[in-house]
Amino acid sequence: MKPLVLTFSAFGPYANKQTLDFSELKGRSFFLIHGPTGSGKTSILDAICYALYGTASGTSRTGKSMRSDHADLSVETEVDFEFVIGTKQYLVKRWPEQERLSKRGEGTTHALAKAELFQLSEKGDYELLSSTGRDVTEKIESLLGFKSEQFRQVVLLPQGDFRKLLTATSDEREAIMQTLFKTDIYRLIEDKLKAKAKELTQLHKELVQEQQLILQEASVTTLNELESNLKTAQEEEVLLRKKVGDLDQEFKNAQAQITTATRIQDQWNEREAAEIELKKLNEKISVVDQFRQNLNKALAAANLTDTETLLAQQAQDTATLQASRDGQEKALQASKEQAELAQQQLTVQENKTHEREAAAAEIHRLQLLSGTVEALAQTHEKALEAQANAQTALKQKNNLQAQFDEAQKAHQRKTEESQTLIFLSGQAQSRKMELEQLQSFLDKRNQLEQESKKLLIAKRKLSSTQQSVEQADEKLKELKQVYGALQHAWLNGQAGVMASQLVPGTPCPVCGSLHHPQPAAFYAQTPDESTLKRKQAELEQAEKNEKTLQTSYHQELNERDLLAQKVQTLKEELGDYALMELEKLTLLLNQKKSSYQEAYKAAQQLETLQHELTALAAKQIDLQSEQENLNKAWNSANERYLQAQTIWEERQAAVPPELQDPQALQGSLRNAMDLQAHLTSDLEQAQKNYQQKSQALTKNQADFDNTSVNLSHARERLTHIQNEFTSRLKSSGFLTVDEYLKTKWSQERIQKVQERIKDFELNLSAAQQRAQRSKEITESLPRPDLAKLQHAADTCKEAYEAALRHHSDLLTTLKSIQRWLDRLMANDQKMNKLASRYAVMGKLSEIANGQNDYRLTLQRFVLGALLDDVALAANERLKMMSKGRYYLQRTMDRTRKNSAGGLDLEVFDNYTGFARGVGTLSGGETFLASLSLALGLVDVVQSYAGGIHLDTLFVDEGFGTLDPESLDFAIKALIDLQQGGRLVGIISHVPELKERIDARLEVTPTAKGSVASFKVG
Repeated sequence: MKPLVLTFSAFGPYANKQTLDFSELKGRSFFLIHGPTGSGKTSILDAICYALYGTASGTSRTGKSMRSDHADLSVETEVDFEFVIGTKQYLVKRWPEQERLSKRGEGTTHALAKAELFQLSEKGDYELLSSTGRDVTEKIESLLGFKSEQFRQVVLLPQGDFRKLLTATSDEREAIMQTLFKTDIYRLIEDKLKAKAKELTQLHKELVQEQQLILQEASVTTLNELESNLKTAQEEEVLLRKKVGDLDQEFKNAQAQITTATRIQDQWNEREAAEIELKKLNEKISVVDQFRQNLNKALAAANLTDTETLLAQQAQDTATLQASRDGQEKALQASKEQAELAQQQLTVQENKTHEREAAAAEIHRLQLLSGTVEALAQTHEKALEAQANAQTALKQKNNLQAQFDEAQKAHQRKTEESQTLIFLSGQAQSRKMELEQLQSFLDKRNQLEQESKKLLIAKRKLSSTQQSVEQADEKLKELKQVYGALQHAWLNGQAGVMASQLVPGTPCPVCGSLHHPQPAAFYAQTPDESTLKRKQAELEQAEKNEKTLQTSYHQELNERDLLAQKVQTLKEELGDYALMELEKLTLLLNQKKSSYQEAYKAAQQLETLQHELTALAAKQIDLQSEQENLNKAWNSANERYLQAQTIWEERQAAVPPELQDPQALQGSLRNAMDLQAHLTSDLEQAQKNYQQKSQALTKNQADFDNTSVNLSHARERLTHIQNEFTSRLKSSGFLTVDEYLKTKWSQERIQKVQERIKDFELNLSAAQQRAQRSKEITESLPRPDLAKLQHAADTCKEAYEAALRHHSDLLTTLKSIQRWLDRLMANDQKMNKLASRYAVMGKLSEIANGQNDYRLTLQRFVLGALLDDVALAANERLKMMSKGRYYLQRTMDRTRKNSAGGLDLEVFDNYTGFARGVGTLSGGETFLASLSLALGLVDVVQSYAGGIHLDTLFVDEGFGTLDPESLDFAIKALIDLQQGGRLVGIISHVPELKERIDARLEVTPTAKGSVASFKVG
């Protein structure tokens, strides 16, 4: 950071506005701030520090106490500081809390502190980055790379605090160097390693717990005991497997005997069923014989079916011909009547010859008049066109006169309007400034409203979270009590389970004793392992929830405090506007906005209006000229109209009034032609209709005669077929037609009865063979006792299933034991892997987090190496200033055993050959050591951290404690420093410095306040 311009007013001893332009040094990088004691030299450094951080260079002064007692109330206390960081230029402005004259009325008002930060843009103007005090300070800290306290220890070395960097504690020096050298990454590495080691420890603990749970679940205490149980169960399983095989074979033999006996019993059952079926079929023989007789009669009746069908068809044909003849007779009579009517209609049309001739004559007359009417219409159109032209010219003339009158009125009206706009446009700038100021207040007021609501919500949310934390704590306590009781009960229950399995004379699996005088009691209410694990999971979840709520509570607490600070800052910046209602402020803004818009629009409208006035004047001249031309055009058009009207009236007298219109004439002609066409069409239609009706009459007469002949022939054939059918009935044995009809079956029924008789005969034969065959088979086979055989088989089955269940239970036990062994082995492998990982990660965590004799963490180790570089750079100057006597060096000794070390400094005295604390140096020696350390820190920080620009150093006093030779050395060191491009400013009232340094900032006190100015040469 390099200063450009420092401007302050009513600040400290400076009553009026004071501007310090560092370009007046004319390229010199080393200058003296000189003046009498109390004149205000340190106040210049206070102004720089206050502009950047809102605090003074010393801890005993505050921003609020910076206001000058010499200043008038009309002068506002303000500090503006322009500076450069790298290639970017910034401007920061601050106003402390102060009393000032009220802008409204008389008296004073309390003004709150405020701040603004700007950055120079590529366009050459400053752009606002922030306008709140806290935000400006945070951005400054980000830009410079350190906070106010570190700034005063590295860049601006204030009076009284100069030796702080040298005499700082190890922790204080760590905070300074951590910020300057950006070593947070090493702290992050420490935390990551620590978290990883803790995670591995927790995983190992969980694996140990899991191992204990597995052993408890298996009801053993050691892995060897579980392996012994596995071996015993495996031996028992081999014996039991053989027993199950033997019982299985016995059961299969019993089932085979039942199968053989069942087959013999089925053969006896078959014999009995065959005899029963044969008996039933013998009983149906008489019924079947009756069906056979009826079938023979039906077959005889079936031979007459063809003659019966032919007779029915001929009767139907005869009836159809009779119906057709009756219909044709009616059609013939109708044709005769229609032919007579057509003859009458033809006679009527032939009698209309006179009407057809009259229509033709009318058509000829109208066609002769069409030429005359067409000429009349053309003459009338010309007259109407001339009339329209005359009316158009008259309308244009009148419109032009109206435009001319309107232009005169508009010119007069706009002349009056321009006077008003001239007045309003003159107030545009002042109204704009008032609007921008009020808009800024409204924005802040809206922001205050939003932040206040957020603050209220944050308070409520914090209260709710606090209640949730308290409830979570209570729930966690309850769960811990419940889980502890369950775990105790479960352990007692496991002892009871083991005690219930003890057998007198056998060793106890826990103590090995053969006697069990007081075995543990079995509790029926012992919780199972799943219940215990579920409660453990609930407890772990409750702990996580409680930790999450605690984190949320602290986050919400910080959020509430930040919001409260924002609200307070906004209230301070708004002043009286903070209490004004938002609607009232908005209304006032809208009024100002309307006022400005009115003036702004007036300025825009004025220029436009002036152009319009010029255009209106020119338009009036053009309208006068155009009006004369339109008068001439109207007179000419009116004269042509009168001539065309006279010609039309002369031609109109030669045509009848009703035919003067061409459309009316054409309508009459069309009507005459339509009448002629209608009369001709009616005659032709009547002739055509008569011809058609005559032809229809002839056809219908021929159809009737033909059908009558066919009907006579059909009746004769019907009589012949009837006689033939009667003869065949008698020859087939049927006395009457009714007897024939009752005996007749359908072909489907005949076929079905034939099939049923055949099926019966086949079934009867098969039943006889089946009964004979089953009798021959069973004659040599005794009946078996199935109940006795089934009882024996059931007994074998029960014994087999009991042994099988025992074997299955034993296999389940073996699988459980094997699963427990597998889980224990897998758990053991995980524990071995964790141990290997922890051997590396745990050791790294211990080393990085300072678990060593010096409590030296990784970050402190890195900072220690950097401090060695700083001490090395400082000793280059201290060696010269102390004439080779003193060297600064880092010591690993700690002031307290429980404190961290590695960043403490001591001074080595070459005169004595011993090292001692820096606090043992004299005042002048302390100043030289502090100055060397500060300059060395500047060199090292600049070389290590490219993002931090230490381009400026201010030193406030301390030179008065030096002897002339030491003073020479100190001045030489500072001159060497400025050769690296840094700006070095020192404050002193030592007269020798004024004589030796040609670039000075002279501070002169007066009765009305101090003044300061640069003097070079």
